[in-house]
Amino acid sequence: RICVVDPHEDVPINTAWDLGIDDAMAIIDWQMAAGQVRILNYEEGHGYGIPYYARLAKERRDGYGCPHGFDYVPHDAKQREMTSSGHDGRAKQRIETMIECGMKPKVIANHAIADGISAVRQVLPKCWFHETRAAGLTDALRAYQTEWDEDARVFKKTALHNWASHGADAKRT
Repeated sequence: RICVVDPHEDVPINTAWDLGIDDAMAIIDWQMAAGQVRILNYEEGHGYGIPYYARLAKERRDGYGCPHGFDYVPHDAKQREMTSSGHDGRAKQRIETMIECGMKPKVIANHAIADGISAVRQVLPKCWFHETRAAGLTDALRAYQTEWDEDARVFKKTALHNWASHGADAKRT
């Protein structure tokens, strides 16, 4: 299921995000079509704000000629940013910035990571990945792993936080 995945023009393109500034910002463009989760693109970057990524997502969506679906974000999208403020001077939430950028954010409830991993495992057989535009995501999913406890010589119940975790976290979203 890693091949050329063309978008269905009449089907909205959704995004799934793992928010990060110092850590990577990871964004997946996807559609639900014909019983498939069609992974069209994977974007990852460092150091840029939401408006930058919102513009890139819009450019990709417009290039595909598809309508805008929802932008699924983790619970930390409700976190306020001290560097951005509304007309009243209060710090804005990340989702407020997304809305100002023309996005349609949907905040995913906070859940146990193990539950999210289980959900990804259940949906993975329905996923089709674009062979080049989503290659970073397929690489991340292959490399995603649990953390090793050298002292106890066992795997911990937590995921290893490394380069692969950002794409995997966006997929959990």
